[in-house]
Amino acid sequence: MAQASNNQLLRAYLAVGGDSLKRQTATTRIKARVEESFADFNLDEIHPSSDLDPGLVVNSLQTLPFGDGPRIVVIYEADKLLKDVSEAIIKYLEDPNPSCVLFMESAKLAKNTRLYKAVAACGKNAIINCEPLKRWNLAPKVIKMAQVHGLTLTADGADELIGRAGEDTVMLDRQLANLADLLGAGARVDAPEVAANVAQTAEVKPWAFLDALSARDVGRAMSLYRLIGV
Repeated sequence: MAQASNNQLLRAYLAVGGDSLKRQTATTRIKARVEESFADFNLDEIHPSSDLDPGLVVNSLQTLPFGDGPRIVVIYEADKLLKDVSEAIIKYLEDPNPSCVLFMESAKLAKNTRLYKAVAACGKNAIINCEPLKRWNLAPKVIKMAQVHGLTLTADGADELIGRAGEDTVMLDRQLANLADLLGAGARVDAPEVAANVAQTAEVKPWAFLDALSARDVGRAMSLYRLIGV
């Protein structure tokens, strides 16, 4: 999507899945398609609400853009749209405005819903998979995320960070940014550096306590045990 020309953009996209950083990144990329000087006219961002008028949503989608670039309409939390709004969007997608791109994002939207199917019908790349990685596959991604912030994060450091901050990628990225500010670009970050600078905010899993016991890290094990008991 990010590398396609304006003419190659599909009429609609849906970024769906529990990885909030992936959804955020996809949303940022599509919004970057709008020329900054025309952003007030060619970008509309919509949040679901009980009084959201389906007619206003369709009118926004049917509006022609200023300049040569596309008009982008972003709808957040598409799974929370009321039925009359989602049905209006489905109807619109039967004959969409060729000068407008509808981009929706949602942590979850079932594949068997009419809205999901309507977007999927727009093209094979219309659905952007934002499903999170499993816990055991997350550390390599976090190490790559750290590189963006100029950090060299070790495997032990990544595991410690996930254990402390949780599996939400936006939170992990925020903590990596904080570590970069504290330790400086180019820093090598291992488990002790993470432990010293990142608070335990994620729910402690029993196996983390057992791992600390197996490693004979009494201080860490007791700290985790107290948190499990809270």
